[in-house]
Amino acid sequence: MASLCPPRDAPRVYSSTQKAFEKVLTLPLAERDISMQFPYRVKKPNGELRWILRQSHVVKLDEKGMPAIDCALLIDITPFKKDDSITCQVQWKSGSAIFYPDDLSDAISFSKREIEIVKFIQTGQTSREIAKRLSISENTVKNHRKKIILKAEATNIAEALTKMRKMGVIE
Repeated sequence: MASLCPPRDAPRVYSSTQKAFEKVLTLPLAERDISMQFPYRVKKPNGELRWILRQSHVVKLDEKGMPAIDCALLIDITPFKKDDSITCQVQWKSGSAIFYPDDLSDAISFSKREIEIVKFIQTGQTSREIAKRLSISENTVKNHRKKIILKAEATNIAEALTKMRKMGVIE
C-alpha cells in the first residue's frame, strides 16, 4: 500500500500504523478483537491524488497473536477529507486509541542543488541559462526540475514553487 502513496505520505502512514501494531502487541490475547482504520492518499496514473480510507477487521491471529488475516474495505473519501492528517485508529474489545505519525516535519527533503536551481527559476532563468551558470548540462537541469515537481507533488514548476513557499523551503 505504501508504494502507492506519494513520497511524502508513505513514512507518515508507516509511522502511525507501526505505533498501532506496537499497541496491539501489548494487549492480552483475549482483547485482540481488532478493528483499524486509517486514511492515505494514492496517486492515479493521471497524477490526481485521491484519499482512501482503509477500514479493516482482524479475523484471524497467528500463533504469536499477531493479525494474520483481515477483511478490509477501501473507500474513496476525497470529497469529505478536509485536512492532510494521517492517523491510525484502532479499536479492541475494551478500548480504542488514535495513533499519530512521528513528527516528520512534513517537509520534503530537497537537495542543495534542487534548491539552487529553484532560486534561479524564481528569477525567471531558463534551463539553458541555469545550466550555463552551474556548468552542468541543460538535460541535468531538466531532470532536477522533474524531481522538484515530483517531490512537491505538483503538476508544473509554478505549482511546485508555490508549494515550496508554503512549506517554507523557499521565500
